[in-house]
Amino acid sequence: TDSGIRIRVIVVPSTEWLWFCIFPAEWSKLIMSFALRTSVRTSTGPPDSPSKEPTTENAVLFLKNQYLVKEWMEKILDISLPENDLIPVLRNGVLLCRLIRTIYERSLLRYNDHPDAIVKIRENIFLFLAACHDVGVPPHKLFMEADIFETRNPVRVIECVKALAEHASSTGFAISIGKIEELDATCFRPTPEQIASAEQMLQTLRKRELIMSKIAARKMSLSLASSRIDRAKLEKIVVKVQARYRAKRARSMMAKRKRASAFRTNIAKEILQTEESYVDSLNVLIKVFKKSMSDAAESGSGFISPEQVKNIFSDVEIILGMNTQLLADLRPRVQKWVPSSCLGDIFLKFVSLPVSHGRAGPHSNRTATLSSSHSAAVHRRAPAAC
Repeated sequence: TDSGIRIRVIVVPSTEWLWFCIFPAEWSKLIMSFALRTSVRTSTGPPDSPSKEPTTENAVLFLKNQYLVKEWMEKILDISLPENDLIPVLRNGVLLCRLIRTIYERSLLRYNDHPDAIVKIRENIFLFLAACHDVGVPPHKLFMEADIFETRNPVRVIECVKALAEHASSTGFAISIGKIEELDATCFRPTPEQIASAEQMLQTLRKRELIMSKIAARKMSLSLASSRIDRAKLEKIVVKVQARYRAKRARSMMAKRKRASAFRTNIAKEILQTEESYVDSLNVLIKVFKKSMSDAAESGSGFISPEQVKNIFSDVEIILGMNTQLLADLRPRVQKWVPSSCLGDIFLKFVSLPVSHGRAGPHSNRTATLSSSHSAAVHRRAPAAC
């Protein structure tokens, strides 16, 4: 298929055997059981804990975790968050992206600060989850997009942010999240209304899990009980599954390309800013320091001699000229930057320039030798387009 998945179909006398070849019963039950167990979790315990009816203890545990996450985010972002429910303020993904960008500066270079469309909100959520995965948050701790966007499972959202906090503390981040054991009645007192609301939310998640389990079991029993399967219907199912997989894969690849493009754009801008700062510093060095020291040498004050001035500022003007030309080539390229742009050809042009010996200092021969050998090595390794 176009998506890269190969399905081998064996021609056998019975269509029932065809169904078992494509979708084995035990595999289907195992995959369905795992999906239901990991997609909807009604308690704040570990992922492999048995599913059970939510209790007041579960509700209080969820509220404690939410309180710890709230306090931690307020310290990092220097903002005030609502006491009752964090999901509405986290739904657009802006605070989540700001959070992980503050902790790991280079993990997220861009996000939609004012998302005015559903596409931008979903992109923020994807960027946050991708950044969490990149920095090392365990994959089983990540929530699904619908858990926060459609408020399907707030428990997993809070657990994901808490896992990010614990991972940040393990990597040396200064602000650590508190522990549930350290909470006392003086700083955390959930009201009966908050406990009742949390219990209702957990009960809703539990009911949804039961409904999904019953529907999946019913579909499985009907599929296995049927002795004959319509070939056209089966082909439609396979095509639909392939189409959904290709669409999801295409969206994921597009989001990754956007992230990679944002990284390249940020690097190009950083190179331009560094070059501008370097040229400004060279201009100050020549117009201020060199001029003052040259005037002092010419006046015969004895503070410094013309030979010393020449040794100190031997090649500064040559370096300034080369970097001025480099800046003139870089600026229009970066200002008109597109994903297909590159800077390698500009730097290769300057690597091939000869080294001047007209106003060389005492270490110029050594520098020229190293520069020539480095230039040859760069040309041997340099790609055609970079």
